[in-house]
Amino acid sequence: MEAAGIPRMQAGGTPPQPSQLGAQTLARMQALQALARSPQIKDQTTVNPVEFFRHNPRNKFGAKDRLETISSAVDRDTMEDFIRAMRAGEKYGVPQLPPEYLASMLMKENRSDFGYNAYNENNPRARMIAEMLIKEGFDPAQAGFGAAIYDKMQTANRLKIPFATAWNGTGVNRQGQTGQQYAQGISSGFEAVMHPRNAPMLNIIKEAYNYQPPQAQAQPQGISAEGLANAMPQYNAGGSTTPIFNFYD
Repeated sequence: MEAAGIPRMQAGGTPPQPSQLGAQTLARMQALQALARSPQIKDQTTVNPVEFFRHNPRNKFGAKDRLETISSAVDRDTMEDFIRAMRAGEKYGVPQLPPEYLASMLMKENRSDFGYNAYNENNPRARMIAEMLIKEGFDPAQAGFGAAIYDKMQTANRLKIPFATAWNGTGVNRQGQTGQQYAQGISSGFEAVMHPRNAPMLNIIKEAYNYQPPQAQAQPQGISAEGLANAMPQYNAGGSTTPIFNFYD
């Protein structure tokens, strides 16, 4: 909380009044309160943890393998449900992010929901996707994840920017990163995704990716997914990879 600019509360204390807070601190508090009220934000409690080691390119804290020395964890059930919602949305036009790309997003965000907050409800097709996925049994957050991928891919195609930049937004996120810096983090994090110590996490994502969703009778025409072929990692001898993360035609 302090890192977000919110003063520490002492036992028995009273919350600070808006007049006692600076404009930046107040804005951050209001943003966090809005997120807490949103029905689309998933509880990030780790009930069934999946552990992994995030990227540490400078080998800080005595690391020797370019990974963080302490593992991180997200909730497996939440993660799998979000992936299944994306897979179920394919028949409605939701682009399918490759497992390795999902893993890099997961590690970058360090959240079971891949950093999803809300989808653009002003996009009619995205709204239809969310509604159809809810009818299939997914909750609003899981359904919204599929809708958000569709909408953000449209944005990436329209602006000719990497999908990760669109996912973050072209402005500055709460961590102070621009969309371009966020996309660079997704790309560089691929090294950690393919590290043997993270193989268990990647295998779980692949298992969820292989989920066979129910088929719909009508399959609305989605956006072009030609650019997705370029997003698949290109494997070289010895298991090294050359990832391409520019999801646009």
